[in-house]
Order: sequence, then structure tokens, then C-alpha cells
Amino acid sequence: AEQIHLWFDRDTLLPLRATTRQDDGDTNTVDLFRLVPNPPLAPETFDTAFPPGPDWETQTVPLD
Repeated sequence: AEQIHLWFDRDTLLPLRATTRQDDGDTNTVDLFRLVPNPPLAPETFDTAFPPGPDWETQTVPLD
């Protein structure tokens, strides 16, 4: 992108909008709505267990 413009909420400092402008004049805009900073995450989000089932081949290699 030739230019990137970012807009932030003055109170929360959360991003509100991002716009890019290419060399050929094309622009893209992304508006961000209902952002929740640091939402609670389910414990399974960080589950590192191997996936169950016969379709997976797993290998455990201990670190030195």
C-alpha cells in the first residue's frame, strides 16, 4: 500500500477504521465495530493436547 490511514477512539485507544490507498488509486477501508478489549477466553483456547482420533499421527519429542 502506498498510504495507510488509521483512526483510533480517543478515550479507549481502540482502532476504529483502517484505510489503504494503493499506487493505482484503489482504496480499501475496514471499519471495526463492537470491539471488546481483553475478552475472557475459554480454557480450551490454550489446550495443547493432541487431537483425538485415528486420522492424526502424533509424535512427542522431549527437549534437552
